[in-house]
Amino acid sequence: MGAARQLPQREIFRFFAPLAALAAPPLRLLVLMPALEACLALLRGVLVNRRYTRAVRAVSAVEIGLIALVLAVAVGPLGAVGVTAAAWALLLGRLAATALLRRACAAPRPAAAAPERGVARGVPFR
Repeated sequence: MGAARQLPQREIFRFFAPLAALAAPPLRLLVLMPALEACLALLRGVLVNRRYTRAVRAVSAVEIGLIALVLAVAVGPLGAVGVTAAAWALLLGRLAATALLRRACAAPRPAAAAPERGVARGVPFR
């Protein structure tokens, strides 16, 4: 058996140029994702602390639905490249979720409901 053929560095980098051109636009879009994720985690934490989880569930469902819808429209009728369509879908879904959670956090707290199960006179059972 002979030694594996060594590709010159010039030939290797020739293959990376088209891939880099394909990956650059989605990466530019996804640069906002860490900030959006931190904002979403903070807003979800505020709502969970207020025990207003219905908004968290509803916004998560809207986010997933919007991601699926944008991805389907971008790949189908618009014919976008898959990775670019996925980046747009994720970004728009996260932006919508952040806006909706921010709105839910700004809303006045709902009226106090009946005591929760496992809680007597405001003190949790241990």
